[in-house]
Amino acid sequence: QNEPLTDFARAENRDRMAAALKQVRAQFGRTYTPVIDNKPVSGGKLTDSVNPSRKSEVVGKVAHATVEQANAAVASCLKAFDGWRDTPVEERAAFLRRVAQQFRDRRFELAAWIVFETGKPWRESDADVAEAIDFCDYYAAEMLKLDAPHV
Repeated sequence: QNEPLTDFARAENRDRMAAALKQVRAQFGRTYTPVIDNKPVSGGKLTDSVNPSRKSEVVGKVAHATVEQANAAVASCLKAFDGWRDTPVEERAAFLRRVAQQFRDRRFELAAWIVFETGKPWRESDADVAEAIDFCDYYAAEMLKLDAPHV
């Protein structure tokens, strides 16, 4: 069953979205650096992420990774692969379901970021979050189905 879309005809949902937009706007201007092996690293050149609906608003600054950092990130993923592969399917599915729940819990905040990063309206931004929730739930269910014995 798909994640239902938010009904913005309801005042409480409009209020929650307005509050999320205010909360997110208060975080504008931060710098986001690459993360490698779960640790932030200093990045190179900074690029402004600009609200396409209001070009004067800098949502944040994103640091470019160097070639060496990109190679280190790939090496980190390769190092972690065996552990993830060997994690029981039930545990991996539970992880995806926890991610889906975190998306539900932070739905308005995530939709607000999408509004500012892409210029999409509230309804489309909310639909993007709902779709991400659906993907997490779908892949959790599918991996459990595929792990079952096939006769």
